[in-house]
Amino acid sequence: MKRLVALLLSLVASLSFAQVKAAPPAEAATSSYWSIIQWDITGLGNGNNLNAERNYRAMVNQIRTLSGSTIGTNLMRTTQETERYIEIRVVDFNDTANNHRVSLYLRLDNLYLDGFTIVGHNYMFSDAPAYLTTRFGNYYPNSNALFQRMPYSSQYGSLANADTRGRQEFDGPHFGDVIRTLQGFNQNNWYGARTALAAIIGATAEAARFGWIENRIANSIGSGGEFDGTATYDYIGGFGTDLQTNWDDLSEIVYRQQNGSGNIPSVNINNRVYRSISDIVNGAGPSTPRIGPFLTHGSAR
Repeated sequence: MKRLVALLLSLVASLSFAQVKAAPPAEAATSSYWSIIQWDITGLGNGNNLNAERNYRAMVNQIRTLSGSTIGTNLMRTTQETERYIEIRVVDFNDTANNHRVSLYLRLDNLYLDGFTIVGHNYMFSDAPAYLTTRFGNYYPNSNALFQRMPYSSQYGSLANADTRGRQEFDGPHFGDVIRTLQGFNQNNWYGARTALAAIIGATAEAARFGWIENRIANSIGSGGEFDGTATYDYIGGFGTDLQTNWDDLSEIVYRQQNGSGNIPSVNINNRVYRSISDIVNGAGPSTPRIGPFLTHGSAR
């Protein structure tokens, strides 16, 4: 009887994943030109969902692990090897017609989102390097490797301003709307999808860089928001958007302190001042929260 139950469970598992090839396990600062991870969004758009939160955190952690090497407690540094990509396969096992509609392509050395595929149609930002198509074609030699260039770049100035990004809500229903917008992306609506693309960058690349952003978004998915001691928030606000635009400066604090490079310039994040690794990893009092785990930019000096 036990053998029969085990066989049935095995069969169910194999059927559940029939439409998506399993992603390989993550490696630290991988040397592969193309690495695949899976982001299971099943149930994410239904409201508070702790399982969707766990799946989200697992995806963010895999980005960090593939892109960076540990350089201290809650500190990592991205690889400086170029022309390498992470493919994030966004899957929803409640979608019985097609559980894998979206793949995102993040550059490994800086986590820039260079392009994506929506149900077989490939798109790349205007500032994406040409080698995205080369690496894609090498990994998928029997697939269409043609990418349509969009009429705007991946820079926030082309997608959404700081106020819009800061007010983007990440509770399940609102974040679910973002993902549905991306799933329906095409040439006819790509201007209207720019805010959603900025939110996706925030939830993937920025969350991998900054543990503070990951926690705010993850807690919004799982519990409807994050309590900061005074109120509950499901958006990143001015503090989060300042983090997004000061990655290199914060990375420079870590690099200079670890290498004894003399004067270390402080960084102002929404009127909170960070001067050291300790400030970044541990915080500097209740008004200056910790922002780690922190994935620093390997090219920052």
